[in-house]
Amino acid sequence: MEKNGVIENNNIKIDNEEYSIQDILGKYSNKYTSKYVIAGYWENYVSRNPIKLFEISPLYEIINITFARDSGNSNGGLNFELNKYLSDTLSYSKDEFKKDIISLQNRGKKVLISIGGTNVGNICVTNDDEANNFASSLIEIIDEYNFNGIDSDIETGKIDINYFEKAILAISNNYGSNLMITLNSSLTGMRSADVNNGTDNMWYKFAADMGDTLSIVSARYYNSGTQRGYDYDTIYSREQGHISFITSIIVKKIEDKKISNGNIGITILSFEEAQDSSLPNAYLRPDEIVKALQSIIEGKDLQLDYKNFVPSRAYPELKSVTIWNINEDAKNNYEMAKSVNQYFQNLMNWKNIKIVKNFWQKDFSLFLF
Repeated sequence: MEKNGVIENNNIKIDNEEYSIQDILGKYSNKYTSKYVIAGYWENYVSRNPIKLFEISPLYEIINITFARDSGNSNGGLNFELNKYLSDTLSYSKDEFKKDIISLQNRGKKVLISIGGTNVGNICVTNDDEANNFASSLIEIIDEYNFNGIDSDIETGKIDINYFEKAILAISNNYGSNLMITLNSSLTGMRSADVNNGTDNMWYKFAADMGDTLSIVSARYYNSGTQRGYDYDTIYSREQGHISFITSIIVKKIEDKKISNGNIGITILSFEEAQDSSLPNAYLRPDEIVKALQSIIEGKDLQLDYKNFVPSRAYPELKSVTIWNINEDAKNNYEMAKSVNQYFQNLMNWKNIKIVKNFWQKDFSLFLF
């Protein structure tokens, strides 16, 4: 049943019932993020566009610092240091880096240390000793740099997910609700049992087990080749580099209540070269990403591209867009972050919002006229 919302005194009136804007936003918000969020990765290595943290556009709410790496002992321990090339090129000292983290936090930003990446050594968490070393070393890094939390972006190494969960929970318990934890995995790693021969893949299990401890659950919509879409029929397999690749996969993840808790996001590229050259081009232009968001969040049939996918409803539960990476986006005048942010701002323009109320489930969906 559809009914237009009438805005009075900053409340929305539906069938003589009033709902505050905050009530409706809160429906799809977890305890850490209460609005649509743009996150991004800052390059702490040899970069085509090295920048200091204070130069990052305020459009980014969450900054993931790359990367905490294997300490070299293969015992679960991690270390982190400012890349020497970056430090020399920018004349960027460790103390200045730390001050920039505090400066970003004073502006309301979250600065996380990201774990893993590719080609970063052999992270090992396969037993109690390695889990303890992993947790204790990461706590030391967080304390030294005053990070707001951790982002898991592990692409290589030896991980027993049960021991990894134990380590992450130990870190979480050390800081309580003050710690933000996010997940960015491969799409393959996020496959559930119904499409994976009866077994949940590692990062799917992690997301399901951790629940609302995770502020963002996202997957990389690149370096994935071909994946199954919404209906999981091989006939309708989706190839990266198309809008429907994102829309037909993300909707299934949002609907999956084992992992979805108002925290599902997508991770995308800000530039074309950042991908496996052996796979189809996964880069989508900023305007194409906005169309994908419109299709998901507003439930629109935009006749986007080959094997068009139309969501059965609006999915405003989508929480975030994570961008790989900030440095390349800065090089392009932040075109990706600007486009995504403008779309999110338009969604928050309450004069344009229509409310669809499902009276049986007492559920809400938001979308534009």
